[in-house]
Amino acid sequence: FAVGDYDKRLELIIDPVVLVYSTYFGGSRWESAAGIAVDSSGSVYVTGYTNSIDFPTENPYQENLREDMWGFGRDVFITKLAPGGNTLVYSTFLGGSEGEAARCIAVDGSGSAYVAGHTGSKDFPMQNPFQENLQVNEWGYGQDAFVTKLSPSGNTLVYSTLLGGSDWDEIKGITVDSSGNAYVTGNTNSMDFPTQNPFQENLQATWGYGQDAFITKLSPSGSTLVYSTYLGGSYWENACSTAVDSSGNVYVAGDTESTNFPTLNPFQQNLQAVGGYGNDAFITKLSPSGDTLVYSTYLGGNDWDSVNSIVVDNKGNAYVTGITYSLDFPVNNPFQLNQGNSDAFVTKLAPPGSSLIYSTYLGGSYEEVARGIAVDSSGNAYVTGGTESVDFPTAFAFQENLKVIGQGEVYEAFITKLSPTGNTLVYSTFLGGTAGDVGSAIALDSFGNAYVTGDTFSLDFPVNNPHQQFRDIAAGGLNVFVSRIQNLLLTLQVSRQEERTWLIRKQYAEIRLTVQNPGNIPVSQYIIYRKEAGTGTDQYQAIKDIPGADIQEESRTFYDLLPQNDKSFTFKVEALDADGMVIGASEEQTI
Repeated sequence: FAVGDYDKRLELIIDPVVLVYSTYFGGSRWESAAGIAVDSSGSVYVTGYTNSIDFPTENPYQENLREDMWGFGRDVFITKLAPGGNTLVYSTFLGGSEGEAARCIAVDGSGSAYVAGHTGSKDFPMQNPFQENLQVNEWGYGQDAFVTKLSPSGNTLVYSTLLGGSDWDEIKGITVDSSGNAYVTGNTNSMDFPTQNPFQENLQATWGYGQDAFITKLSPSGSTLVYSTYLGGSYWENACSTAVDSSGNVYVAGDTESTNFPTLNPFQQNLQAVGGYGNDAFITKLSPSGDTLVYSTYLGGNDWDSVNSIVVDNKGNAYVTGITYSLDFPVNNPFQLNQGNSDAFVTKLAPPGSSLIYSTYLGGSYEEVARGIAVDSSGNAYVTGGTESVDFPTAFAFQENLKVIGQGEVYEAFITKLSPTGNTLVYSTFLGGTAGDVGSAIALDSFGNAYVTGDTFSLDFPVNNPHQQFRDIAAGGLNVFVSRIQNLLLTLQVSRQEERTWLIRKQYAEIRLTVQNPGNIPVSQYIIYRKEAGTGTDQYQAIKDIPGADIQEESRTFYDLLPQNDKSFTFKVEALDADGMVIGASEEQTI
């Protein structure tokens, strides 16, 4: 975490939820963000699509937008931002001469990014592929999914493969395990979609325009399927998101119109949508082998319900979020009941899949949609999406009011953090300008800092420490935004003091610790560390242990006798919870 320049003679005042950085990102035409991930260093990875020839690149694998013979083009972009948010580590196009879009991104422990989506390009870049050629139907048309793994430097493909049959295929969700296996989910209406050790071997959709979900596990090399299966009933499925737990069980969520969608040990046995025009959400857990259901359930009311994002905690609880038009969407221990029109919802499903730990509407009197969810180690759920409501619930907000002009017409982005019980807001804030914005995806670092990406039409979207200060409006297009917020802030100010006598000269560090914790995050202790400047992080030594109750929303000053005069030392502070987990940290300060 870094605090920008300020007058150190004055008190540092920080908003309840702090916009650490926020930046536009894009070129002069049109961009849309779809996925975000963050690594252990705080670097952020964003993907989506662009048709801007001047989209910003840095150390790219592919430097230019590839256009078709008529001068049109739409390529994937993959961008890595440094922890401060204002510097590109790399940024690259990825695509062929037709059109493609990325829908999701994941990052592994080594910093390799995995991106997936769909393409109609026969010349999409390939490397060590499972499937090298675009599959097309008898009329020569088709769209395949793709999965691409980039090296940590961003300028080399580790692997890149197509995945699909002779009709239409797309990937909407990706996750990666600690061994480098990639799990992807999406949708297909191809009867020849590749399968391996499947739960369902054949396309189940019998309606003429139907489609099934699929779940595929790719080996670390990208050239082999570990398993691949259809998942669906006889009508229509739309899989949007996937997650994997430490045992290798994979979770898939989306929506279905099929009355015979496969269920096992369900919370909800049957499709609740009535009248032939609705759909219910579904949540399915597959065994590590991919050929067996652990559980599978509908989730919904009598209207239209869909899950857009799923995440799993370390206990096997599944958290889902999305959109509902149902007045009777299932709730349990809710923060809110139905607010009218469409609402977002947040649901936590117990590990067996047959009961809800909590389920709540989230919204105001107009329309909402939730598109992304993340969960921290304490079970707090973080949700992002869009709202049209001036009365969307806020708490400890960076932005308390809807700025968009014309309530009920276009979205403003929101970010909401729910407590582990699901019935309390830890914080909730609007994020946007006057012309329309929506949050597309959210990720967390190990401290619970939230990173959000989405789309904005606004010229006055809030920025702070940006890589790109303004939206490019040459063609009146859409730009991406990337923002980082947090609500536990630790700030150190360190200065060198000296004490002299005619025999002794001692130097001290005067350390002023300021804590901002408006969300009342439980802090067990604060630890101040010191190391010689320029040495590794493993050289830090704890010099002060402060009980969490001793510092709440205030500043305290401490003194440390330096082990050597006139030598440079670096300091930092960390906040720990009752389990000893680090939940916040300051920037480093060197004297």
